[in-house]
Amino acid sequence: SLQPVLSSASTLLRRGPTLEIPRAVICIGNDAGDLDSVVSAIALAYWQSQYQIADAAAEATQNALYVPVAPFDRQDFKLRQDARVLFGHIREELPVGSDGSPVDLLCWDEIEDLVISKWRGHTGIALTDHNKCSSSVAA
Repeated sequence: SLQPVLSSASTLLRRGPTLEIPRAVICIGNDAGDLDSVVSAIALAYWQSQYQIADAAAEATQNALYVPVAPFDRQDFKLRQDARVLFGHIREELPVGSDGSPVDLLCWDEIEDLVISKWRGHTGIALTDHNKCSSSVAA
């Protein structure tokens, strides 16, 4: 189920790094914030949180918190009609708020200061639906 993964990611990100979870990986789509960007960020975070592979190549992300993030402000979710329709159809699986956004999906405006204040030096970025990191995410 997606809801526990999103809820847990949101809660744990707000707490900050711990000995058990020393690193966060922000999974984020491109600046357009279209449906495939949002869904691919959720899918990657879900997959990684469920199936982290313990091998030498993945050592840097072992015990990492994978957090899907919509690449726009929460107030702008209402402008993403395709996303509102999709999440409206799966509201039993993933509860949505009055604006149509998944309650437990973090948006860019909700994490920017949090990452800077609590996770500086302990954060990675996983780009989905990207070929280049945007300047706002890189900062």
